[in-house]
Amino acid sequence: ETFAMLNAAYSVAPQTSLGYRVEAEIAPGEWTCVLDRADSREDLLCDYRELPSPAPALRVRLRIVSHPPGIAPGVIDFTAFG
Repeated sequence: ETFAMLNAAYSVAPQTSLGYRVEAEIAPGEWTCVLDRADSREDLLCDYRELPSPAPALRVRLRIVSHPPGIAPGVIDFTAFG
């Protein structure tokens, strides 16, 4: 119900979602995608994902690749455990 109210308030279709990728820097300047949610259709306020296997990395980054029209995407917190 809350999602429907938020979607109606911002004139967003109920089945829209945020598409993103998590990338790992495996060597200086060399990035690889370790989690691809670019085509996700799930509308989640909190998204917790686990990788199928460990992914050694120097750093990780979150890349927003798509978002619903009329919404300015934002991230409050991004945490990588390992």
